[in-house]
Amino acid sequence: MPGLTEADLALLLRGASSAVALFALSFVTGILIGVPLGILRAGDSIPSLYLARQLGAAYSAIFRGVPLIVQFLYIYYAPYAFGIQLDKFAASVLALTGYASASMSEIVRASVDSVPAGQWLASRSIGMTYWQTLRYVIGPQSIRVAVPPSVGFAAQLIKGTSIASVVGIFELTFAGSVVANRGGTPLLAYAAVGTAYFLLAYPISLLGRHLERRVHVNG
Repeated sequence: MPGLTEADLALLLRGASSAVALFALSFVTGILIGVPLGILRAGDSIPSLYLARQLGAAYSAIFRGVPLIVQFLYIYYAPYAFGIQLDKFAASVLALTGYASASMSEIVRASVDSVPAGQWLASRSIGMTYWQTLRYVIGPQSIRVAVPPSVGFAAQLIKGTSIASVVGIFELTFAGSVVANRGGTPLLAYAAVGTAYFLLAYPISLLGRHLERRVHVNG
């Protein structure tokens, strides 16, 4: 951008790289935890797993209900009470992963529950097991419902990486503050930061539209 030096742009690029790394790790891990957790919490889940479902619901409620900035601060500073200093990047990934997995579990749960209950009963009546019903009947339908909110959350999560600056991670927002304090105007520095976040989030939105069309066509 005009008005920014090569050194400024290098700092912003370094911050953007850190934001992408935080996003990628937390989003993938969030999916790995959130999808099975959401399936577990779905309405027709296995009755013997009632306690696990309640624990999963509590996990989701806590990580979705507590402000993300508080989660960052707590996860980073809580280990100090036990004489442990947690790495800033690891603490940030843990905070974002908790938030991402809780949000993804809620998306998956709502998507599975959106399929009419009669389809569970019909599948059971022809001898299909719970997992067969989930794989061949419920899963394909719930995926079509889950794609749009999942992509929307991904765009939200990459912007949420900006909160990592509160524990000293040199990500995009932190880089913008450094550029602003180096002598560049704050308006220009943060306009560059906003543009960078847009350039990171917009392709995700485009990918989401493409996936949504593919899912609906194949469905």
